[in-house]
Parts: sequence; structure tokens; C-alpha cells
Amino acid sequence: MHNQFEDLAITDIPRQAIHLDWRELRILADALLSRLLGREVLVEIERCEYYYWSIILPDDQLSLAELESLFAAVNADEDDRLCEDTEDDFVQALSQDLSLNLYSLLLPFQTEESHADDCGVWFISKISP
Repeated sequence: MHNQFEDLAITDIPRQAIHLDWRELRILADALLSRLLGREVLVEIERCEYYYWSIILPDDQLSLAELESLFAAVNADEDDRLCEDTEDDFVQALSQDLSLNLYSLLLPFQTEESHADDCGVWFISKISP
């Protein structure tokens, strides 16, 4: 019976994916930002709308110089920079794009997109050649 579907079997996996729950996301973001910035940083991960999410600093803020350090860590381009709200001299939330790029530093593949669900966030790789 199984052999009748052999010609339809998906043998090449064009993308990789990993799901991290909200608790794991917070713990990893705390550790990553603390290490990148050289000081303790405590965050919350917030789901916004349906598939969207971001890193929030409810009791803290990042200076624009610290934000530049994060941009440097992920090799941010001009589009990445435009996603951040830098109207003030500090930042209390990181966009989904920058957050995704930061988590990509920890994942075993280069991420292209992410989708939040009730339990956490799915990170999805770029399509393999």
C-alpha cells in the first residue's frame, strides 16, 4: 500500500523550520541581548495581530547606540533600519524584522520568515537551492 504513493513522496525538504514557545523565546532574547549589549536586559515577547510578534522591553530601554550595536550584529541593511521606531532617543520595542534577525544568530539555518501562533513562533528557513 505504501509503495503506491512512492512517486508522490516528498524527499527533498526545501525549507527547515523550528518552533520556539513564548518562554523559550523570552529566555533566549534575555541572554542574547544581554550578551550583545554587555548588560542585563529583560524582555517580553509580544504577539501583535495574528502572525506578528516583537521583542518588548517593558521596564527598560535601549539607547540609539545600543540599537546600532544590534544592527551591526545582524548586518542590518537600510530596509531593516527603517522598520525601527527611532523618533525618540531610546527604543522600547524591536520590530519583528530585527527580532527575527537576532534569533537567526542562534538558529541552525538562515531564516526568511516567522509566524506567531498561540504557543510561540515558527521560524522558517530560506528555500534551499
